[in-house]
Amino acid sequence: MNGSVAYPQKGMVLLVKEYLKGEESLEQILYEWGYAVLVVSDLKEALLLAKQGSPFIVFVGLSLARDVEKIELIKQLGRLSLMGVAFVVDCFSEATYSLAREIKGGMFLFPPIEEGKVRSLITNLLPEFDKSLPSLRQKSMSGESEDVMPIAVWTQDFSVQKKFLEEIFPIDSKKSIHTFLLENRHILHACIALSRIVDADSRTLDFFSVSSVHELQSLFQSSFSSEGEIFNIALFEALLKGERFFEKDIFLTLPDGTSSASVLIRWSVPYGRTDYTNVHVVALDVSSIKQSVFELELQKKKFERIFQSSPAGIAILDPSLKAMEVNDAFVHMFGFSSKDEIMGKSVSDFIVPSKYMAQSLSICQMVLNGKKVFLETQRCRKDGQIIDVFLNSSPVTMPGGIVAICYLYTDISEKKRGETLLKRKLKVEQMVSEISAEILNYPSLENAIRSSLHKMALYIDADRVSYLVKRHGKISCRWARVSFRLLR
Repeated sequence: MNGSVAYPQKGMVLLVKEYLKGEESLEQILYEWGYAVLVVSDLKEALLLAKQGSPFIVFVGLSLARDVEKIELIKQLGRLSLMGVAFVVDCFSEATYSLAREIKGGMFLFPPIEEGKVRSLITNLLPEFDKSLPSLRQKSMSGESEDVMPIAVWTQDFSVQKKFLEEIFPIDSKKSIHTFLLENRHILHACIALSRIVDADSRTLDFFSVSSVHELQSLFQSSFSSEGEIFNIALFEALLKGERFFEKDIFLTLPDGTSSASVLIRWSVPYGRTDYTNVHVVALDVSSIKQSVFELELQKKKFERIFQSSPAGIAILDPSLKAMEVNDAFVHMFGFSSKDEIMGKSVSDFIVPSKYMAQSLSICQMVLNGKKVFLETQRCRKDGQIIDVFLNSSPVTMPGGIVAICYLYTDISEKKRGETLLKRKLKVEQMVSEISAEILNYPSLENAIRSSLHKMALYIDADRVSYLVKRHGKISCRWARVSFRLLR
């Protein structure tokens, strides 16, 4: 693409469609509001456009935050974009959510994508456009809805705290701000009292079930006056360092006592501002997310109990066969002193005998192709002892594809030894039975013995069998050669 991009007054909006399906509603809303929306297929294409001129905001799917290369591309887009990156939550995991929150300017838009949610996000960034947009009825936080609640927005002034702190903290003492404020709580409480909420729209008041800015002010001062001291110290330190945003997860009980919620709150200095006189605050009800995380944690603990109590040795390996997790039975089965000996290392180097290495690689490839593999094979303990195992290999899948391989080992050495002894016993019994019948049915006993030598050699894998005959005090040695054709 040659030349520069001509941006309209409101700025260009970049919408990256990579892994982001079914979000035509978002694109349509932005078009209806008069934004110049450029829809691109991937992050690399978006970055090329962004380098030609700063876009207003970039929308990407949260699922992209699971790939290291794509995260770096998103960070570059965030630096080029005027208002940063808005993540459309097309997937959810604690890891991706935390990772995306580290990206400067990162915001979240939860499905279903509705006009009210998009409007709240856009007007938070550019409040001057709020009056030109149609007014929408917002849901109250106390309303019954399974959806993630809409964003609430207000404006707060921290300039007085910044000035106050700069006066009492000389340059050389800023390093000990945490200790100082904890030892001088009257100063800490004075800073908290200086907090002033300048403005909050009706959506924000509905969100927190309060009727005025004064009630909202009281709500947050009481929320942070006890357990939030450490957060306030971090907030005031951020002011002194000139950081552009800080955030906090709180559990908020509403004034009417009817409901409570986990709320993620983020304070951010508007683009181009440095005085902290007009800090934008965004609040999002993340109760359903917290509940999902809690349920996932319960499932994780349940899985861990099953994983550790299993009598079979279990190893979770990454696609390069390096150990991500092993249970106690695996450690004991292969003679390790602890799982630390194997974690992060290639399991093949420890437990796969050299003659089975090709088989191990073949199994890995089959599982990575989505197949399950079951077979009896042999593996090696740490002390070199070869053991017979039954191996169950299966892929560990996530929405993005196969992320690991689960190997389940059952030690069948005793079973194999028992099978070997049983086969040997049956073989001996069959040999005795056939030779006895041979001797009994042969006209000449000596010829019968000589004839039975062939069968005896066959059972004991010998190519020659000899016997001694003593007749009239004289001993003679006789033997019968068994052909290789017969043996095979």
